[in-house]
Amino acid sequence: MMEIDPKELAQLRLMFALRRMAPAMQNDVLSDGMVAARAGIDLSHPIKLLEGITLERKLFFSAFQRAADHEPIPDLIDTAGVKHDIRVEIEGESAFLTYKTHRIRFAQGALLSADPDRRLAAGARCLANNTLTAQARQEFIEIVGKPGFSHDDFFAASHILAGAPENFADSLREAAKKGALSKDDFLPEETAHWDNITASRIGSESLPDFIAQELSGERAARMAHDPSVAVDLISLTFAAPELVPLEAMRAIDAETLLPVVRRLMEYTDPFAHTGAFDLCADRALEDSRFEELGEVLLERLLADPMRLHRELTTYATASSSRAHTLPSTRPCESNPFSGAGSPRLPMRH
Repeated sequence: MMEIDPKELAQLRLMFALRRMAPAMQNDVLSDGMVAARAGIDLSHPIKLLEGITLERKLFFSAFQRAADHEPIPDLIDTAGVKHDIRVEIEGESAFLTYKTHRIRFAQGALLSADPDRRLAAGARCLANNTLTAQARQEFIEIVGKPGFSHDDFFAASHILAGAPENFADSLREAAKKGALSKDDFLPEETAHWDNITASRIGSESLPDFIAQELSGERAARMAHDPSVAVDLISLTFAAPELVPLEAMRAIDAETLLPVVRRLMEYTDPFAHTGAFDLCADRALEDSRFEELGEVLLERLLADPMRLHRELTTYATASSSRAHTLPSTRPCESNPFSGAGSPRLPMRH
């Protein structure tokens, strides 16, 4: 009986198991590279472009890194050995490939810069375009700031951004453009989506505790960072009077809060309108402008009962999970590496 080396036998068993898996499951098992490294499997990561061009991912990354660091771009030779005339450019945090009549955007491509300062600057632009919890923001900054930033670090940073609600908004909009919407499209795949809209549950054991602890803390951090954007985001969770943080909002000056309330009036979200009305009522005695806005909001809410019923039905369905959100109307292409996009904030129609 022929003896087989235990390591070789383990590799054969793994290869046998992988071949029995669906392609999507194979990708999930091998995505972080740990299984492949331990089994001695040499992986290929081809990226398919339009016009039938297929390039290895390492070549993409090298081109993006050099473009981000203002270095000469290597020849882009496809898997068939054919050299292509492809221009690589960095704009903001994204990388662009331009060839023939095509221009393809790769979100977060600038994060592949070998220069820590350039990479942190690109990371700051990513954070400006994606809504994350304070904890996720800090984790992202730590990864991007690593001295020995690797491809694995790039994927880790991109994975954090993939949980931003903007990514879900992009995916839903793209599915709608293709006319292929299904019920599953309306539920985000990334569970971090809900944390990034509300907060990450850490120690609370009940909803009141969560509101008083994690949610209150996350809201305070966001208002300290940018009050105008924070109120817009927090309004996504105005599903009940208890979720309108009147006391915390009193720390925001009237000149900052007024335009935000006016912006909330432009949405068709009745929960945002009722929360904005509460804000106006809380400030009405000290500033007549809030009294005027409150009257407009009340008229908007009650002028058409049938319309209000339709809107409440739509948003109550969406808020049956932990929060409610609708897709952004701002165009933004997705990242073929991580799926993360980058409009500013998930907006309601």
